[in-house]
Amino acid sequence: MRYSGWPATSKWLVCLAILLIFSGCAQMKTFFKSDSNSAEVKPAGKSTSKNTSYYEHKVRWERETLSLIAKWYTGSQKNWKVLAKDNPWLEPNELSIGHKIFIPRNLLKTKKPMPRDFVFASKSKHEVQKTKAKQAGTAGGSLSESKKVELEYVVP
Repeated sequence: MRYSGWPATSKWLVCLAILLIFSGCAQMKTFFKSDSNSAEVKPAGKSTSKNTSYYEHKVRWERETLSLIAKWYTGSQKNWKVLAKDNPWLEPNELSIGHKIFIPRNLLKTKKPMPRDFVFASKSKHEVQKTKAKQAGTAGGSLSESKKVELEYVVP
């Protein structure tokens, strides 16, 4: 008698492998799913007391920085250090759209969402330095054209 097909153990192993693959994919889907249903993370910074409540800001624009967020919500961009301490999981220079930033309510001056115009009206540090370099080049009348060009490209 000729045997046709796979042995029973091979069939079970293939079914088990497929089941494991699908269960792994399902877990990955829930892992990467939006965190809207997940438990909210509370800040662990040392700068505020344990009883401090927080206002949650969600980064919506690509040029947002901690100093801009601090300036809008607290009135002083110097408060970016407090925000950095209260949000230790964030890299202050690498904010991405969707990041949540917790702002101590005792520092809040406004709860209005930061508008796009506020973000894009503010000049970046690079733009300010480049403008200063150009102004220095035009103020020093004895600079040659080549030196003016060098001043424009001093700042990376």
